[in-house]
Amino acid sequence: MEVANHRQSSFLSAALVILRVGIGVMVALIATFLALGALMFRMEGSDELAWIERVDIAVGLAFAIAFMLLFAPARFNPARRWRVTGLIAGLVWLVVTLILLDWHWTQDRIGSARVERFDNALTRT
Repeated sequence: MEVANHRQSSFLSAALVILRVGIGVMVALIATFLALGALMFRMEGSDELAWIERVDIAVGLAFAIAFMLLFAPARFNPARRWRVTGLIAGLVWLVVTLILLDWHWTQDRIGSARVERFDNALTRT
């Protein structure tokens, strides 16, 4: 009887790992498409910058969640492995968010410089 319970328990454990990894892959794919959309987003004014900054933070969080789902330890016992995985997920969130924010801040800075040059050209004539 114990062998049957152990076999059922290991099957359930393997099924949960497969489910967790599958959900992690789906979250990573969705985050990738969101990141590509955010990178291709064209800002027309500074008011859109506040909106896209929130999107950048959400995309970074989605990548961190995907990392946690894909690389989480199989058991709850090794607290050290959970801490390392959590720290790396936080680093993933920070790096992805900062890269996207820097991209959009640079895009806003270039766009506002273009508008200032255009305004200066209009006032000179």
